[in-house]
Amino acid sequence: MTIRTLRLISLFILILLLISGCTQYFPENPLKVTKSVPLADNIPYEALGSGKIVFQRSGVDQKHSGIYVIDIGKKTAKGFTLNTGFGMPSISPDGSKIAGSVYTDIHTIFDIYVMDIDGTHCKPVFQSLGQDRYPTWTADSMKLIFWRDGSGDGSVFMQSPVENATDLIVLTKFYYPKFPNWVLCPSGGFSISPQRKLVAVSICDEPHGIVIIDPSIEGKTATSLLLPMNNQEQFESPAFSPDGQIIAFVSVELDSQYNCKALSIKSISPDGENLNQLIKVVSDSTTFGFTPGRVNSVSLCWSPDGTKILFSAPEKNKGIHLFVINANGSGLLQVTNEAEVYDLDVSWSR
Repeated sequence: MTIRTLRLISLFILILLLISGCTQYFPENPLKVTKSVPLADNIPYEALGSGKIVFQRSGVDQKHSGIYVIDIGKKTAKGFTLNTGFGMPSISPDGSKIAGSVYTDIHTIFDIYVMDIDGTHCKPVFQSLGQDRYPTWTADSMKLIFWRDGSGDGSVFMQSPVENATDLIVLTKFYYPKFPNWVLCPSGGFSISPQRKLVAVSICDEPHGIVIIDPSIEGKTATSLLLPMNNQEQFESPAFSPDGQIIAFVSVELDSQYNCKALSIKSISPDGENLNQLIKVVSDSTTFGFTPGRVNSVSLCWSPDGTKILFSAPEKNKGIHLFVINANGSGLLQVTNEAEVYDLDVSWSR
Protein backbone atom coordinates (compact mmCIF):
# COMPACT_ATOMS: atom_id res chain seq x y z
CA MET A 1 0.00 0.00 0.00
CA THR A 2 1.55 3.31 -1.10
CA ILE A 3 1.54 6.61 0.77
CA ARG A 4 -0.69 8.02 -1.99
CA THR A 5 -3.20 5.21 -1.39
CA LEU A 6 -3.14 5.84 2.35
CA ARG A 7 -3.75 9.51 1.74
CA LEU A 8 -6.73 8.78 -0.52
CA ILE A 9 -8.17 6.44 2.11
CA SER A 10 -7.71 9.12 4.77
CA LEU A 11 -9.41 11.70 2.53
CA PHE A 12 -12.36 9.34 1.99
CA ILE A 13 -12.70 8.82 5.75
CA LEU A 14 -12.50 12.57 6.29
CA ILE A 15 -15.29 13.23 3.79
CA LEU A 16 -17.49 10.63 5.47
CA LEU A 17 -16.88 12.24 8.87
CA LEU A 18 -17.60 15.72 7.60
CA ILE A 19 -20.86 14.88 5.86
CA SER A 20 -22.11 12.64 8.64
CA GLY A 21 -25.16 14.12 10.29
CA CYS A 22 -26.06 16.34 7.32
CA THR A 23 -29.75 16.61 6.58
CA GLN A 24 -28.85 16.97 2.90
CA TYR A 25 -25.72 17.68 0.90
CA PHE A 26 -26.52 21.30 0.12
CA PRO A 27 -28.94 22.60 2.76
CA GLU A 28 -30.62 25.97 2.35
CA ASN A 29 -29.26 27.16 5.67
CA PRO A 30 -26.02 25.20 6.25
CA LEU A 31 -24.93 27.31 9.21
CA LYS A 32 -27.85 26.65 11.52
CA VAL A 33 -27.36 24.64 14.73
CA THR A 34 -29.64 21.64 14.32
CA LYS A 35 -29.27 20.14 17.78
CA SER A 36 -27.55 20.66 21.09
CA VAL A 37 -26.93 17.64 23.27
CA PRO A 38 -25.14 17.03 26.58
CA LEU A 39 -22.01 14.89 26.79
CA ALA A 40 -22.83 11.77 28.80
CA ASP A 41 -19.20 10.77 29.44
CA ASN A 42 -17.73 10.82 32.94
CA ILE A 43 -15.38 13.79 32.55
CA PRO A 44 -12.64 14.08 35.25
CA TYR A 45 -12.97 17.86 35.60
CA GLU A 46 -10.86 18.22 38.73
CA ALA A 47 -7.90 16.39 37.23
CA LEU A 48 -7.98 18.41 34.02
CA GLY A 49 -7.34 21.73 35.75
CA SER A 50 -8.83 24.62 33.77
CA GLY A 51 -9.88 25.87 30.36
CA LYS A 52 -12.11 24.56 27.58
CA ILE A 53 -11.60 21.51 25.38
CA VAL A 54 -13.13 21.19 21.92
CA PHE A 55 -13.20 18.01 19.84
CA GLN A 56 -15.14 16.33 17.07
CA ARG A 57 -17.12 13.18 17.81
CA SER A 58 -18.36 10.76 15.17
CA GLY A 59 -20.79 8.13 16.44
CA VAL A 60 -21.25 4.77 14.83
CA ASP A 61 -25.02 5.33 14.73
CA GLN A 62 -24.66 9.14 14.25
CA LYS A 63 -26.63 9.65 17.46
CA HIS A 64 -23.71 11.27 19.25
CA SER A 65 -21.95 12.92 16.30
CA GLY A 66 -21.09 16.60 16.60
CA ILE A 67 -18.68 19.20 17.92
CA TYR A 68 -18.30 19.02 21.71
CA VAL A 69 -17.13 21.58 24.23
CA ILE A 70 -15.89 20.62 27.69
CA ASP A 71 -15.90 23.66 30.00
CA ILE A 72 -13.64 22.51 32.81
CA GLY A 73 -14.25 25.47 35.12
CA LYS A 74 -18.03 25.24 34.86
CA LYS A 75 -17.95 21.43 34.88
CA THR A 76 -20.22 21.25 31.85
CA ALA A 77 -19.92 19.38 28.57
CA LYS A 78 -22.25 19.54 25.59
CA GLY A 79 -22.22 19.29 21.83
CA PHE A 80 -23.90 20.71 18.75
CA THR A 81 -24.26 19.96 15.06
CA LEU A 82 -24.71 22.29 12.12
CA ASN A 83 -27.02 21.66 9.20
CA THR A 84 -24.02 20.52 7.13
CA GLY A 85 -20.68 18.76 7.51
CA PHE A 86 -18.27 20.42 9.93
CA GLY A 87 -14.91 19.16 11.06
CA MET A 88 -11.36 19.95 12.18
CA PRO A 89 -12.54 22.21 15.02
CA SER A 90 -10.00 24.50 16.69
CA ILE A 91 -10.87 26.62 19.71
CA SER A 92 -9.39 30.11 19.98
CA PRO A 93 -6.86 30.54 22.83
CA ASP A 94 -9.24 32.97 24.57
CA GLY A 95 -11.99 30.31 24.52
CA SER A 96 -14.58 32.42 22.71
CA LYS A 97 -14.59 31.06 19.13
CA ILE A 98 -14.31 27.84 17.17
CA ALA A 99 -12.80 27.69 13.69
CA GLY A 100 -13.38 24.73 11.42
CA SER A 101 -13.70 23.42 7.89
CA VAL A 102 -17.32 23.54 6.70
CA TYR A 103 -18.84 21.70 3.74
CA THR A 104 -21.19 24.17 2.11
CA ASP A 105 -20.88 24.37 -1.66
CA ILE A 106 -20.36 21.97 -4.55
CA HIS A 107 -17.72 24.28 -6.05
CA THR A 108 -15.64 25.22 -3.01
CA ILE A 109 -16.35 21.99 -1.02
CA PHE A 110 -14.57 22.77 2.28
CA ASP A 111 -14.14 26.36 3.47
CA ILE A 112 -12.90 27.97 6.68
CA TYR A 113 -15.62 29.24 9.03
CA VAL A 114 -15.59 30.78 12.49
CA MET A 115 -18.43 30.60 15.01
CA ASP A 116 -19.19 31.34 18.62
CA ILE A 117 -18.36 28.65 21.16
CA ASP A 118 -21.92 27.27 21.00
CA GLY A 119 -22.00 27.04 17.19
CA THR A 120 -24.06 30.19 16.62
CA HIS A 121 -23.09 33.12 14.38
CA CYS A 122 -21.17 30.83 12.02
CA LYS A 123 -19.55 32.94 9.29
CA PRO A 124 -17.16 32.25 6.40
CA VAL A 125 -13.69 33.72 6.71
CA PHE A 126 -12.00 32.05 3.71
CA GLN A 127 -13.44 30.38 0.61
CA SER A 128 -11.55 29.04 -2.39
CA LEU A 129 -11.77 26.41 -5.13
CA GLY A 130 -9.35 24.26 -3.17
CA GLN A 131 -10.07 22.30 0.00
CA ASP A 132 -9.42 24.63 2.92
CA ARG A 133 -8.46 22.67 6.00
CA TYR A 134 -7.14 22.53 9.55
CA PRO A 135 -7.41 26.08 10.86
CA THR A 136 -5.30 26.90 13.89
CA TRP A 137 -5.01 30.08 15.93
CA THR A 138 -2.13 32.31 16.86
CA ALA A 139 -1.61 32.61 20.62
CA ASP A 140 -3.32 36.02 20.81
CA SER A 141 -6.50 34.75 19.03
CA MET A 142 -6.04 37.52 16.46
CA LYS A 143 -5.09 35.40 13.42
CA LEU A 144 -6.00 32.09 11.81
CA ILE A 145 -3.57 29.82 9.98
CA PHE A 146 -4.90 27.20 7.55
CA TRP A 147 -3.88 25.39 4.40
CA ARG A 148 -5.43 24.83 1.02
CA ASP A 149 -5.19 21.47 -0.69
CA GLY A 150 -6.04 20.51 -4.26
CA SER A 151 -5.63 23.88 -5.95
CA GLY A 152 -2.63 25.98 -6.96
CA ASP A 153 0.55 25.51 -4.97
CA GLY A 154 -1.06 24.31 -1.74
CA SER A 155 -0.42 27.47 0.20
CA VAL A 156 -0.53 28.04 3.94
CA PHE A 157 -2.43 31.25 4.70
CA MET A 158 -2.80 33.59 7.65
CA GLN A 159 -5.51 36.20 8.16
CA SER A 160 -7.84 37.75 10.73
CA PRO A 161 -10.77 35.47 11.71
CA VAL A 162 -13.41 37.77 10.22
CA GLU A 163 -15.51 37.99 7.10
CA ASN A 164 -14.00 39.88 4.16
CA ALA A 165 -10.60 40.12 5.83
CA THR A 166 -8.16 42.40 4.01
CA ASP A 167 -4.98 41.09 5.64
CA LEU A 168 -4.72 37.63 4.00
CA ILE A 169 -1.10 36.62 3.39
CA VAL A 170 0.67 33.47 2.16
CA LEU A 171 2.99 32.13 4.86
CA THR A 172 4.56 29.33 2.83
CA LYS A 173 3.93 26.98 -0.10
CA PHE A 174 3.84 23.21 -0.45
CA TYR A 175 5.90 23.01 -3.64
CA TYR A 176 7.85 25.10 -6.13
CA PRO A 177 8.23 24.49 -9.90
CA LYS A 178 12.02 24.75 -9.60
CA PHE A 179 12.09 21.70 -7.29
CA PRO A 180 9.86 19.01 -8.88
CA ASN A 181 11.14 16.23 -6.57
CA TRP A 182 10.40 18.21 -3.42
CA VAL A 183 6.74 18.40 -2.36
CA LEU A 184 5.30 19.13 1.06
CA CYS A 185 2.28 16.84 1.64
CA PRO A 186 0.77 17.71 5.04
CA SER A 187 -1.00 15.02 7.01
CA GLY A 188 -3.23 16.89 9.44
CA GLY A 189 -2.77 20.48 10.46
CA PHE A 190 -0.12 22.88 11.65
CA SER A 191 0.96 24.14 15.05
CA ILE A 192 2.55 27.57 15.48
CA SER A 193 5.05 28.56 18.15
CA PRO A 194 5.30 31.94 19.92
CA GLN A 195 8.35 32.47 17.70
CA ARG A 196 6.07 32.09 14.64
CA LYS A 197 7.59 28.79 13.47
CA LEU A 198 5.28 26.11 12.05
CA VAL A 199 5.46 22.37 12.62
CA ALA A 200 3.64 19.71 10.58
CA VAL A 201 3.95 16.19 9.16
CA SER A 202 4.76 15.68 5.48
CA ILE A 203 3.95 12.28 3.94
CA CYS A 204 5.61 12.89 0.55
CA ASP A 205 8.84 11.11 -0.39
CA GLU A 206 10.78 14.33 0.19
CA PRO A 207 10.36 15.62 2.80
CA HIS A 208 8.94 12.64 4.72
CA GLY A 209 8.46 13.18 8.43
CA ILE A 210 8.03 16.05 10.88
CA VAL A 211 9.02 19.37 9.33
CA ILE A 212 9.74 22.80 10.78
CA ILE A 213 8.81 25.80 8.65
CA ASP A 214 10.13 29.31 9.14
CA PRO A 215 7.75 31.64 7.25
CA SER A 216 10.29 34.47 7.49
CA ILE A 217 12.46 32.60 4.95
CA GLU A 218 11.30 32.51 1.34
CA GLY A 219 11.12 29.35 -0.74
CA LYS A 220 12.01 25.71 -0.16
CA THR A 221 14.77 26.62 2.29
CA ALA A 222 12.09 27.71 4.77
CA THR A 223 11.41 24.02 5.49
CA SER A 224 13.71 21.66 7.34
CA LEU A 225 13.17 17.98 8.19
CA LEU A 226 13.10 17.66 11.96
CA LEU A 227 12.48 13.90 12.28
CA PRO A 228 12.24 11.45 9.36
CA MET A 229 9.71 8.61 9.43
CA ASN A 230 9.32 5.31 7.57
CA ASN A 231 6.54 2.96 6.53
CA GLN A 232 6.72 1.13 9.87
CA GLU A 233 6.21 4.29 11.92
CA GLN A 234 3.91 7.20 11.08
CA PHE A 235 3.82 10.52 12.93
CA GLU A 236 0.70 12.58 13.54
CA SER A 237 -0.35 15.88 15.06
CA PRO A 238 2.94 17.53 16.15
CA ALA A 239 2.20 20.47 18.45
CA PHE A 240 4.37 23.14 20.06
CA SER A 241 4.17 23.55 23.80
CA PRO A 242 2.79 26.99 24.79
CA ASP A 243 6.33 28.34 25.27
CA GLY A 244 7.55 26.85 21.98
CA GLN A 245 10.35 24.85 23.64
CA ILE A 246 8.98 21.33 23.10
CA ILE A 247 7.12 19.57 20.28
CA ALA A 248 4.87 16.67 21.29
CA PHE A 249 3.53 14.28 18.67
CA VAL A 250 1.78 10.94 18.16
CA SER A 251 3.78 7.99 16.82
CA VAL A 252 1.86 5.06 15.31
CA GLU A 253 3.70 1.79 14.69
CA LEU A 254 2.42 -0.25 11.73
CA ASP A 255 2.69 -3.90 10.78
CA SER A 256 3.37 -5.20 7.27
CA GLN A 257 -0.33 -4.75 6.38
CA TYR A 258 -0.33 -1.12 7.59
CA ASN A 259 -2.45 -1.98 10.60
CA CYS A 260 -1.70 -0.17 13.83
CA LYS A 261 0.44 -2.12 16.32
CA ALA A 262 1.10 0.49 18.96
CA LEU A 263 0.69 4.17 19.74
CA SER A 264 3.18 6.38 21.57
CA ILE A 265 3.28 9.99 22.65
CA LYS A 266 6.76 11.41 22.06
CA SER A 267 8.47 14.77 22.40
CA ILE A 268 11.42 16.48 20.75
CA SER A 269 13.09 19.88 20.88
CA PRO A 270 12.60 22.21 17.88
CA ASP A 271 16.32 21.79 17.11
CA GLY A 272 15.91 18.01 16.74
CA GLU A 273 17.52 17.15 20.08
CA ASN A 274 16.09 15.42 23.17
CA LEU A 275 13.82 12.87 21.50
CA ASN A 276 11.79 11.22 24.29
CA GLN A 277 9.06 8.64 24.48
CA LEU A 278 6.58 9.90 27.05
CA ILE A 279 4.18 6.95 27.04
CA LYS A 280 3.63 3.88 24.87
CA VAL A 281 0.42 1.93 24.48
CA VAL A 282 0.53 -1.61 23.03
CA SER A 283 -2.33 -2.80 20.81
CA ASP A 284 -2.97 -6.07 22.65
CA SER A 285 -3.40 -4.25 25.96
CA THR A 286 -6.70 -4.68 27.79
CA THR A 287 -6.92 -0.87 27.93
CA PHE A 288 -6.23 0.10 24.34
CA GLY A 289 -6.82 -1.35 20.91
CA PHE A 290 -6.66 -0.07 17.38
CA THR A 291 -8.96 0.23 14.40
CA PRO A 292 -7.13 -0.70 11.16
CA GLY A 293 -7.24 1.95 8.46
CA ARG A 294 -7.76 4.85 10.88
CA VAL A 295 -4.13 5.87 11.34
CA ASN A 296 -4.95 9.55 10.85
CA SER A 297 -7.73 9.50 13.43
CA VAL A 298 -5.40 10.43 16.29
CA SER A 299 -4.53 13.93 17.41
CA LEU A 300 -2.82 15.80 20.22
CA CYS A 301 -2.74 19.19 21.93
CA TRP A 302 -1.24 20.87 25.01
CA SER A 303 -3.05 22.37 27.95
CA PRO A 304 -2.76 26.19 27.94
CA ASP A 305 -0.32 26.13 30.88
CA GLY A 306 1.89 23.50 29.26
CA THR A 307 1.56 20.99 32.11
CA LYS A 308 -0.59 18.40 30.31
CA ILE A 309 -0.94 16.73 26.92
CA LEU A 310 -4.38 15.69 25.66
CA PHE A 311 -4.59 13.10 22.90
CA SER A 312 -7.00 10.74 21.16
CA ALA A 313 -6.27 7.02 21.03
CA PRO A 314 -8.18 3.87 20.07
CA GLU A 315 -9.58 1.92 22.99
CA LYS A 316 -9.97 -1.79 22.37
CA ASN A 317 -13.38 -2.62 20.84
CA LYS A 318 -14.81 0.70 22.05
CA GLY A 319 -13.84 3.34 19.47
CA ILE A 320 -11.45 6.27 19.91
CA HIS A 321 -11.42 8.30 23.12
CA LEU A 322 -9.55 11.18 24.73
CA PHE A 323 -6.77 10.67 27.26
CA VAL A 324 -4.53 13.06 29.15
CA ILE A 325 -1.03 12.75 30.60
CA ASN A 326 1.30 15.09 32.43
CA ALA A 327 3.95 16.75 30.29
CA ASN A 328 6.53 14.22 31.52
CA GLY A 329 4.35 11.25 30.46
CA SER A 330 3.03 10.33 33.92
CA GLY A 331 -0.54 10.26 35.20
CA LEU A 332 -2.39 8.64 32.29
CA LEU A 333 -6.12 9.41 32.67
CA GLN A 334 -9.09 8.69 30.42
CA VAL A 335 -11.21 11.77 29.64
CA THR A 336 -14.06 10.42 27.46
CA ASN A 337 -15.62 6.95 27.49
CA GLU A 338 -18.85 6.79 25.46
CA ALA A 339 -18.98 3.43 23.64
CA GLU A 340 -18.68 3.15 19.86
CA VAL A 341 -17.67 6.75 19.15
CA TYR A 342 -14.61 8.33 17.56
CA ASP A 343 -13.26 11.43 19.31
CA LEU A 344 -10.96 13.40 17.01
CA ASP A 345 -9.24 16.75 16.44
CA VAL A 346 -8.67 17.96 19.99
CA SER A 347 -7.86 21.54 20.99
CA TRP A 348 -7.60 23.21 24.41
CA SER A 349 -7.99 26.89 25.37
CA ARG A 350 -7.64 28.83 28.57
